Amino acid sequence: MAVIGITGPSAAVQGSTAGVAVTIKNFGNQNVTSAFDVVLQDTTAHVTVGTQSVPSLAVGASATLTFAWTPTTTGNHTLVGSHGLGDDKAANNQRFTTIPVNPR
Repeated sequence: MAVIGITGPSAAVQGSTAGVAVTIKNFGNQNVTSAFDVVLQDTTAHVTVGTQSVPSLAVGASATLTFAWTPTTTGNHTLVGSHGLGDDKAANNQRFTTIPVNPR
């Protein structure tokens, strides 16, 4: 299982909600039949934006989860998307993007 993408707006506005999408893909050789969580964190503001559960994911399949992010401070924010499924390739369990947040 890998986080293969995290996308959001080219810039956000303080106090306004923006959608941020986290895409995961099952690169393994077996279906994932148990639910697992995908988490989006704003590491700049030290907050968890949200947690969503994926019920299962077949071999080769991907899923995109959209999170509602409302930044409360301005400046560059680093957003990290990750999954909670333990596997032997921890290096691809998360991905990040940086989005500038402008004042209202």
